[in-house]
Amino acid sequence: MSNVSRSELQAPSRPALRIVSLIPSATEIVAQLGYGEYLVGRSHECDYPPMVKSLPICTEPKFDPIGSSAEIHRRVSELLASALSVYRVKTEVLAELQPTHIITQAQCEVCAVSLSDVEQAVSEWVSAAGPDAAGPDAAGPDHAVLNHTTPNQPAIQIISLQPQQLADIWHDMSRVAAALEATALDDLPTNRPAATDVINRLKTQLQAKTQLQAKTQLQPRAVSRPRIACIEWTDPLMAAGNWVPELVDLAGGVDCFGTAGAHSEWIS
Repeated sequence: MSNVSRSELQAPSRPALRIVSLIPSATEIVAQLGYGEYLVGRSHECDYPPMVKSLPICTEPKFDPIGSSAEIHRRVSELLASALSVYRVKTEVLAELQPTHIITQAQCEVCAVSLSDVEQAVSEWVSAAGPDAAGPDAAGPDHAVLNHTTPNQPAIQIISLQPQQLADIWHDMSRVAAALEATALDDLPTNRPAATDVINRLKTQLQAKTQLQAKTQLQPRAVSRPRIACIEWTDPLMAAGNWVPELVDLAGGVDCFGTAGAHSEWIS
């Protein structure tokens, strides 16, 4: 049995945004863009903003997540060795929630629910909806947005995030905003911030921190830039890559192991 209440399943009188976010960063992006009230489902890991904790959970790990770093790594490795996905998407919950948009990621197959996991789950849901169901139809590079159609509702858009660097994060935010705005609903709040304003505000905050750090390093007593080791996994050791080295650099440090724009790597 799913944990979806009857009130959450009542169909709106007209088409409305119904967003399911299957990765914590996307949940925060949706909230930052002013669409938090349209979230109807989340992943088992999404816990911020606090309001999302009451939403139906649409995913679960296929392994026991309780244990040491080494134990969890072994369990995940065994699943991958058997050509199995690491997470399960609860198809029955998605079918009940009837989302218009599902946001996931294609950056890492083991860090969170993957694009392929979501594609399979939605395909099963669409197939169960009847012979008139159609999809998916790709729209955008690298399957960034996929459209699935069922007889009872408009196309379901799957938005896949795949950031490698900070610039990609801003781009992903713009893509999410564009996909949601394209629905063109009459009942969108008029006080919702423009996506460009949200992104520029975040960039300004980051720039202010960077400038403050630069001034500190120019002081007479300033020491050499600290060397920082950013560890993504402890046993075995994995160095954080992607945009993390950029953050270290902006904060005035030197990343010892990670490479900006490159995937996180194991340290041997």
